[in-house]
Amino acid sequence: MKNITHLQSKTLISLLLVVGFILFIYRVGDRDLWAPDEDEYAQISREMIRSQNWIFPTVNGEPWTIKPVLYNWLISAISLPWGDVDEFRARIFSSLAALGTVLVTFHLGKMAFTPLTGFLSALVLATSLLFLQHARWSQTYMLSTFFAALASYLFFRGYGAAERKTISYLLMYAAVALGVLTMGPVNLAIPGLVIFIYLVVMKDLKHILKMKMVLGILIFSAITLPWYVLVSVKSEYGSELLISTNILRYFTSLHHAQPFYYYFKDLPWAFFPWSLFLPSAFLLAFSSRSKEDDKPLKFIFVWIIVLFVFFSISVGKRPQYILSIYPALALLVGYLGDRAVQFWQDRYYQKAIIIPSLLFFGILALLTVAVPVAAGIYVKHELSLAIGMSAITGIFAFMIWFAWRKKQAQQLILLPAGFVVAFTIYAVHFLIPMMEEHKSPRPFCEEITKRVEKGADWAMYQFYRAAYVYYTDSFTKVLNTEEELNRFLNQPNQSIVAMRDKEYQKLNESFKVMYPLIYQKKIGHRLMVLISNQGG
Repeated sequence: MKNITHLQSKTLISLLLVVGFILFIYRVGDRDLWAPDEDEYAQISREMIRSQNWIFPTVNGEPWTIKPVLYNWLISAISLPWGDVDEFRARIFSSLAALGTVLVTFHLGKMAFTPLTGFLSALVLATSLLFLQHARWSQTYMLSTFFAALASYLFFRGYGAAERKTISYLLMYAAVALGVLTMGPVNLAIPGLVIFIYLVVMKDLKHILKMKMVLGILIFSAITLPWYVLVSVKSEYGSELLISTNILRYFTSLHHAQPFYYYFKDLPWAFFPWSLFLPSAFLLAFSSRSKEDDKPLKFIFVWIIVLFVFFSISVGKRPQYILSIYPALALLVGYLGDRAVQFWQDRYYQKAIIIPSLLFFGILALLTVAVPVAAGIYVKHELSLAIGMSAITGIFAFMIWFAWRKKQAQQLILLPAGFVVAFTIYAVHFLIPMMEEHKSPRPFCEEITKRVEKGADWAMYQFYRAAYVYYTDSFTKVLNTEEELNRFLNQPNQSIVAMRDKEYQKLNESFKVMYPLIYQKKIGHRLMVLISNQGG
C-alpha cells in the first residue's frame, strides 16, 4: 500500500472487508464451544428450535433469565434449515456484528474527519485484542456493541445534517430498540447518556425537540414492548430480567464485583496494541485547535468519558462490559494516525507515533526471546508452536525497527495491525487446535453419552456448564447436596455423576461406600471426574 491517503472509499471498505473476513469469520466454526457463555447461547437456541418456544428461553429445560432474546432468535433462525445449532452458526452473528461495527466506525470517522481517519480507526478497532476475541466468541456483547455504535453514528449524522435528519433519528431509535432486545435496558442508557451529555456540552439541549421523540418512542415501543410484555404477563421472567439481571447487577455485587479502578488496569491489555498509542491520541485531541474537528472530537470524548465512568461506577465489572467505548477509542487513534501521515514532517507527530511504535518494538523483541525460553522450561512438547510465535514477533519487530530507521509513517501505523492479522492466522491454524485439546468438554461428554445411550441416568454434582448438556445432547439433573447425590446413585438402574475432582476428594472422606471412578479428564484448569453406581 504505497499511499493510503490516495485510496478511494470503496477500496478502503474492500480492504476492511478482507481484513474482517480473516480476523472474524475465517474458520470461526472450527473449535468446540468453550465456557463461559458460548455453550449457553448454543444450547438455548437448540432448545428454542426443538420446543418451538420463541418467547421464553430455556437452558437444560429451565428458564434462562440472563439476557433478552434477540441474539438467540438470530442463531435459531439461521439454524432452522438444519434443525440444530453448530459451532459456526452459534458464532456467526458475533462475527458479523464485529464486521458491522468496524464498517460503522469507518463511516463515522469518514463523516467526522476524513476517509483515512475512518479507515485507520476501523483497522484499529478490528485489531484490538478484546474486540477481536469477542468477534470470534458466541456472546451478546458484540451484537450489543454494534447497535450502540450504530445508534451513536446515526445521532451524529442527524445532528450534523442539513437534510435527512428525520430518517437518521428514526433509524437511531430502531437501533437503540434492537440493542435493548439484545442486552436489556443498559443499551438504552449507553447511547442516551452519551447523547444527552454531549448536547449539554454543546449548550444545545433544545436540539432534543428536533429529534422526533414522539415518533422515536413509538418505534422503540413497537420493537421492544411485544416481547417484554409477553414475558412479563405470562411469567416472572420479565420482572426478573429487568430488576435482578440489569438493575441489581449494576448496583450490587450480584456478579463479578470489582473496584472502581478496574478498567484502568484492564484497558492496557484489552485494547492492545493500540493502548500504546492512546496517550498520544488523547494529547493530540486535547491540543487540537481545529474548529472543523471540534464538534466530532467533543462527541468522541463524551462517548469515552461518560461510558467509562458509567461502567466504573457499576459494582459488577468484566472486560467486555465496556466494548461499547472501543469504537470511540479507535477513532481517537485513527485521528492521530491520519494527522501523522499528513503532517509527518512535524516533529510533534513523529514523536506521537515513533514513541509508542518503539514500545511495541520492545515488547515484540522481548517476546521473540521470552516465548521459546518459557516454552522450553514449562511446556516442552509445545516448543515448536512457541518457536513459530517467536518467528512472527521477530519478523514484525524487525519491520518496525526498519520503518523507524527509515521514518516511514504509514508503515509504523499499519504494522501493529499487520502483526495482529498474521498472529490471528497463526493462532487459528496452530494455537487454537492445541488449546482445543485442553479446553474442549467434548471427549468427556462422549464418555457420558456412551452410557446414556445404554439407558444410564446422569447428573452433575455441585457444578454445571451448558456445554455438557450441549455435547451430550441430553438434559441433566443438577445435584447440590450429598443427600441428593446418595439418593441419585442408589437407584436400581445405572447412574453416573460428573463432578470436579475437588468435590470427589471431599466425598472420599464422607462416603462410607465410595462409588467407582470410571473416567477423568482435565478441561481447562479443572479436573473433571465421572463416577457410577455400577462401575465402568
